[in-house]
Amino acid sequence: MYKFMIVALCAAGMAACASTPNPIAAETRSGTYVTGADLVWSVDDADEQDDNGNYAAGRDDLLARLEAAVETEFAHSPAGSQPVSFSINIERYNRVNALTGNIIGGSNMVVADVSVIDEDGNVLGVYEDVTGYHASGAGIIGAIAQAATQPDIVGIMSNSFVADLRRRFDRD
Repeated sequence: MYKFMIVALCAAGMAACASTPNPIAAETRSGTYVTGADLVWSVDDADEQDDNGNYAAGRDDLLARLEAAVETEFAHSPAGSQPVSFSINIERYNRVNALTGNIIGGSNMVVADVSVIDEDGNVLGVYEDVTGYHASGAGIIGAIAQAATQPDIVGIMSNSFVADLRRRFDRD
């Protein structure tokens, strides 16, 4: 049931993204270069602090790797003359362990609004609900396989987020 809901949510999100125009004109985007990314943690996660530090460690790892992934992806493209930066406001973050994700359902997910800001502090545009995720859901065998292989969930989420941001940034 949860797998179906996740697939439906992702499909609805992709359909919505496909019909949403780019908030920044193509000529403006091509005239910029990205100087960096600032991350803001806006997640209400007070209830998540009781898992022996795993949540906090995962959050800190995600923040560091997400910032690095965004800066690496946009280091050389676009290559215009106007400096801009990304302000990434993380609004949702969900972590599930291998057993929960595969047996009950769920995904490791990060969702953020990304503002593109020029050197004068003006917001050129906002990409809403940029998403990175690692989906689970292969049952008992999936839980065993995930526990055995220890996939780099934070890396997968970061790369997924950057791919979504790049796709939206480049879309006309």
